[in-house]
Amino acid sequence: PSFHEQRSLSERLFREQGVDTKILLGHSNQKMIDIYNDARGKEWKKLVI
Repeated sequence: PSFHEQRSLSERLFREQGVDTKILLGHSNQKMIDIYNDARGKEWKKLVI
């Protein structure tokens, strides 16, 4: 996974534990946090060869 995928996962896991992820990620506005809240890639994609 890319750096941003790992960062997104970390944000979601910490948020579930009640951590203020805005401070954790160093973002100044909620719009950026909302991007990390996106669960993109949560489901597996199957590749058929």
